[in-house]
Amino acid sequence: MDSFRQSTTRFLDTIADFDSEASYSPQSRNLNDGRLSVAHIQHFMIEYGAAILKDELPYPDLILGIACGASELAFASSSVLGTDVELIRYSNKRDDKKIMLIPEIHRDLAGRMKSKSVGVVDDIIRSASSLNTVMEAVELSKPENLIGAAALDTSYANGGANIRLERIARRSGFNVYKRS
Repeated sequence: MDSFRQSTTRFLDTIADFDSEASYSPQSRNLNDGRLSVAHIQHFMIEYGAAILKDELPYPDLILGIACGASELAFASSSVLGTDVELIRYSNKRDDKKIMLIPEIHRDLAGRMKSKSVGVVDDIIRSASSLNTVMEAVELSKPENLIGAAALDTSYANGGANIRLERIARRSGFNVYKRS
């Protein structure tokens, strides 16, 4: 955490130049029906880092992205934060029945989450069901802290059958969730 703070102090002085300096090549498969943009991803990264620096969120030991769209957020955020990253796939939109590990990346995921701080990121929250299911599964590994975050929320994430997800922060382009 201290090294992150030290390295980002210099970064905060030039944060205004981030949009003009960032090089990014989007792939349509990761931009989920065109609702998520490069600007959303950049804004998410800035807000996520700022919330950690202000101690509003725990510094994650591991960022778990709910692929595919969240891969953009997970890889970018983990690079900025200097933390581990993993991807899983679970999508109600694709009618997934179970959480699928991405074999190219997965390495003892359950063991790496135990007693750690885990940030689960998703690109767009539609019903909160996918994020809730993934966070519920992560809880089985007994992480020290578990926070969900998403760039966009197109629905009211609280409520619904078997959903124990509570939105604890909502800003434009950045939403944070905890399981209740």
